[in-house]
Amino acid sequence: MKKIFICFIVFIFFVLGMFFLSEINAKFFKNNLVGEDMNDKIIIAHRGEFNIGKLIDGGANMIEFDLRKTKDGVYVAFHSDSVNGRKVRDLTYSELNSFASVEIPKVESFLEEYGKGIGFDVHLKERGYEQEALAFLLGYVNKKDLLITSEHLESLKKIREVDPKIKLGLILLRGNLGKNVILDKLVGGANSKQALEDCESNGFEYIVPSVWYLNDGYLDSAHSKGIGVLPWTVNSKNGMEKYLGDERIAGIITDKPEVAVSLR
Repeated sequence: MKKIFICFIVFIFFVLGMFFLSEINAKFFKNNLVGEDMNDKIIIAHRGEFNIGKLIDGGANMIEFDLRKTKDGVYVAFHSDSVNGRKVRDLTYSELNSFASVEIPKVESFLEEYGKGIGFDVHLKERGYEQEALAFLLGYVNKKDLLITSEHLESLKKIREVDPKIKLGLILLRGNLGKNVILDKLVGGANSKQALEDCESNGFEYIVPSVWYLNDGYLDSAHSKGIGVLPWTVNSKNGMEKYLGDERIAGIITDKPEVAVSLR
């Protein structure tokens, strides 16, 4: 009987020891810069439409590209709103290419090949054809693998009305980028607090701020509201290590996804 009692006591101490050890480990990984949570971070390749196959092989989670539409209805991955002094929306695809130094990628072409192979962060650059663009994208990309981001609040609200299950992110522009296009609640400049409130009130999953806006107060506020933070553009190794190890950061948008993947 005495041996049974001693074995029982030893067992109790063993269980308690394992419990406290697991608690210590959990706290360590939670607070450590390179803890286990880094494996869950989203690595988004900024303007990665030219190297999708390589980026898939390299371990990136998503490809970010800028979506525009030409005069003849061709969706293109193109950052600027104009080329050679002429608006992209006023040019046919053929005319656009005649002004460009390299062939402009048709979104249809690379989504046909890779639409089911990786996630896509689509930066909707223009207003006016939100529902049409969404239908086009869903023809190639699984809904669960699609994130639509924009600095145009009203555009995101329209997409939310059409399909409540699409993941959305409100882009927070840096400084002067938003000052001359502030109409219709285009986010920019000093509207960082308002952007978080807009995300919360509209149920947007992400805020997509320039790294210039990131500080502990802002990250704490987003985290408390349940809003994921996807900063752009994070290219330094130190920045990647910092943000990939921060539980308040959902992922990063970077021009160097191969470096980010190696650190994750």
